[in-house]
Amino acid sequence: MSNATLLDEARRLLASGDAASAAAKADEALAAGAPRAEVLRLKATALLQMGRPAEAEPPLRELCELRPDDSWAYVMLARLHLAAGRMGKAQAMAERAIALDPSSAETQALRQDLVRVAPSGKVAPRRKFPVVPIVVAAAIVVAAFLLWWFLIHARAGAGVQQAQVPGPGQPQVQQAQPQGPGQPEVQQAPPAAPGEPQVTQAPPPLPGQAQVTQAPPEQPGQPQVTQVKGPARFEVSWQWQWIRDDKYPPDGEQHVFRVWGTVTNVGGTAAPAIVLALVYSLGQRTGAQILPEDDVAPGASFPFDLQVVTEGRAMGSPREDTCKVVADKRDATIDGLMSLGDMAKLSGALGLGGASP
Repeated sequence: MSNATLLDEARRLLASGDAASAAAKADEALAAGAPRAEVLRLKATALLQMGRPAEAEPPLRELCELRPDDSWAYVMLARLHLAAGRMGKAQAMAERAIALDPSSAETQALRQDLVRVAPSGKVAPRRKFPVVPIVVAAAIVVAAFLLWWFLIHARAGAGVQQAQVPGPGQPQVQQAQPQGPGQPEVQQAPPAAPGEPQVTQAPPPLPGQAQVTQAPPEQPGQPQVTQVKGPARFEVSWQWQWIRDDKYPPDGEQHVFRVWGTVTNVGGTAAPAIVLALVYSLGQRTGAQILPEDDVAPGASFPFDLQVVTEGRAMGSPREDTCKVVADKRDATIDGLMSLGDMAKLSGALGLGGASP
């Protein structure tokens, strides 16, 4: 089988939703001498469709080196960096893609995402860590603390000296003589100021007398609250947009859709998540893409931005196409279905069934 035939077969498998077989067929086409840039583009698309962005990054970087004027490769690489939180690399790739083809659907969609990051419409500049202001603020705080400490101790020292030397006209306080053995110890109260009533302190109880300690009044009962963590539960907000039509002989054309949004863990425990995006046309599922995510903490969110490639032979107009997205907890069963690439069983496991929405 020639390399051109192998490459066409890989495209047909990718259009039918069998991304794993398409990636394997692309490797065969490369070994048979197919153009490396075409194979890298097809394999990167298959890996993205399978929800394996980390594996799609190396072929996209190589494609940018082989075709420095391919804006699609820079767009896809920018989105991978953006989803991974690498803002500096995402901005650099986005600037290159917009410079190459500012009017294409991919770059327009990327520009809209950049507007959400930088409202001015430009790529947000890389921020430098404000080292100097932080050091100056820390020095001011330390100086203020030292001044406060010095004033407090200076006032305390002055108060002790004043208390040791009585002023003129103040009564002298005589130190009580030690008590003899067997005698109860009586603490002498200081002399009262003129005009004030004298207070006599009661002596301690004699031996053999029971000491009575008055218990403090009981406080009203406070209800005890025990916080119980619930299981992980994911909510997704999403939207979709038709991007373009690609024509690949001999199967006619295929459609490319963009699906993006945010997933939030509204439960009480951390768990790995999975996002499944499906595109339907005329009542049939024509394309799917999955995206796994590592542990998501309670209350945490993560964005997703997927491209779903659909079959051409069952497509209607973009207005007749519909889309469905679901986010759920990823477990061993879900991981097994993802490795098999069985979209129908995976849809059923996530509660979508096999029919259109």
